[in-house]
Amino acid sequence: MFLGLEISPTELISELNLLFAGIAAAVGFVILWYTVLKGPDISPVRTITLAFPEPSQSTQATLPFDTLELNPVDLVFVNSGSKSGAITELTAEYESSQSFQRFFSSPGQSAMVKSSTEKEAGKSLPVVIPERGTVIVTLTLWFRMKPWKNMSRLAQLKHLSLEEALKLIWKEGIETLKAFSELKSEVGTLEFRFRRTKGRLFRIRLSYASISTERLGALPAWATEKARIYLEKFSDLRPTDAEVAQRIRQLALTLLGECENHEKILARNIQNEQDLRSAQLSTYSWDQTLEGAKWGDPYWNVLLHQEGLLQKLRNYYQKVKDYNNRIQAVADTEIEMIGKLRTEFQKESSNIHSELVAFQTKIVAGTAHLLA
Repeated sequence: MFLGLEISPTELISELNLLFAGIAAAVGFVILWYTVLKGPDISPVRTITLAFPEPSQSTQATLPFDTLELNPVDLVFVNSGSKSGAITELTAEYESSQSFQRFFSSPGQSAMVKSSTEKEAGKSLPVVIPERGTVIVTLTLWFRMKPWKNMSRLAQLKHLSLEEALKLIWKEGIETLKAFSELKSEVGTLEFRFRRTKGRLFRIRLSYASISTERLGALPAWATEKARIYLEKFSDLRPTDAEVAQRIRQLALTLLGECENHEKILARNIQNEQDLRSAQLSTYSWDQTLEGAKWGDPYWNVLLHQEGLLQKLRNYYQKVKDYNNRIQAVADTEIEMIGKLRTEFQKESSNIHSELVAFQTKIVAGTAHLLA
């Protein structure tokens, strides 16, 4: 037996009113969410094309073969939210293929606003995207190659003469360049990611999101062809052999010149306070050499190769700084007291001068084959 439920017209109307009120509340909340509560909602338009452009003939003639650049990638971002939002970061995380790791050093990239308001265009991130607005951000990518003439190897070849070490480095460089010219496999992949403001639980927060992962494919034909050309004239590959020889020799000449200047200053007579002020010894060339080492100057490795000389230079320039401090502390009435100090330091300067002359002779002999 079935029991029928009787509903009066009044109750039916009441139930329908509740249903319509619920629907209206839901519609109202959706409208409120998309117009007020949603916050910024920034998403990319996924159209990414990767390619290695061939440099112009004029560019190839002036740039070293140490970097591979991709065509700039323009990414369009749309803010479909209810409030302005911002993109604070746009990156491409590179994962090298196993075969390309031998040649690859480090990736470089920069992001710049290409199209937004006139005020924002041309600036680096972050960029603000207004409600229902769009922006184009250009990501420039390049790949630094390991040096073909790897001067950092000198520090590991102290058991060889400078000439022998350089010849071995050049042999290794030619072998690596040959392998690069024959590379057929893919370079690796790039995962494009961005960081933006996003509404979450009624709060605005920063969060990362992945755009896509793209395959780079194989090296372009022009790059491997250029490598094959340099195999036949490795001495012309930048830095050229002549440039390498000049830089190595200049290192010795610069330090030797500063030492000779020290000897001239130490030979002067000190009679008054003005003479005293000019009696300090410069450390500019040595400081510049250390600064270059700090920032990865490859020619610093020439001194690392000459380990004994390097320690003597460190000791000498520390004594120069101590000498300068003592000179600076001497009063005008104490000038006669520094005579003995200067005489003693002339011996130090003469000793390091002899070391640098011998170093220069070694360097000239060790780089002569680069100029042949």
